[in-house]
Amino acid sequence: MRISVALSPSLAAKWLIPSLSEIAETNPEIDLQIITAQAPDQSDAEFILHLGAPPSTTGRKVDLLCEAPLVAVAGPTLIARAPVIARESFFAQYILIEDASRPWAKWLSESGTTFQSHQVAQTALALDAAEAGTGIALVPAIMAKDALAAGRLVKLKEFPPEPGHGLYLIRPANTPASAARRIVEDWIRSAV
Repeated sequence: MRISVALSPSLAAKWLIPSLSEIAETNPEIDLQIITAQAPDQSDAEFILHLGAPPSTTGRKVDLLCEAPLVAVAGPTLIARAPVIARESFFAQYILIEDASRPWAKWLSESGTTFQSHQVAQTALALDAAEAGTGIALVPAIMAKDALAAGRLVKLKEFPPEPGHGLYLIRPANTPASAARRIVEDWIRSAV
C-alpha cells in the first residue's frame, strides 16, 4: 500500500531518509512516497511533517511530536573542543552559516555582536557546510542528531526552542486509519 509523507527537503535529507531502511525492512508491503517541498503543509499527503512554528491548518489533526531546540555545530576539523561556556564573542571569531530562517542574526543581534556569515537556502546545506569545516551552523537539533552521533559534527552550544517551535505531525482529521497508516504513523513517532 502506498502512503505519502510530505516534508521539507532538509528534514527529509537529514532526518527521515537515514531511517527509511528500518520501515522498509520490517514492512515491505508499504510503499512510502516521500514528497519534498519548501511548504509541505500545503500538500495533500497522508502525513505531513512540519518543523517550525505551529502550523495553521483547517480540517486536519496536528500533533506536536517534539520541541525543536537549536544547536550550534561545527566540523571537528574546525573546532576540536568548545569552551565550557560558548559566549557570543566565541562565535564571532568564526564564519557563521545561516539558512533562510537566519537564526544567528536573531541571537547575535540581541547582544549587538557583529559577525560574518554565509547564507544558504536550506538547513541541510548549512549542516553540510559545517561538516566540511566552513564555519558554525545553528540548526534544529533533530536534524544534526545523526552527524553528532557519528562524530561528523561537534555540538558547541544548545539553545532552548522558541515557544511553540517543534516538529509537528499533520494528517487529515476524518481519514480512516488503515493498518498501513498506523504502521507509518507509529514509525514516525518512534523516530523522534
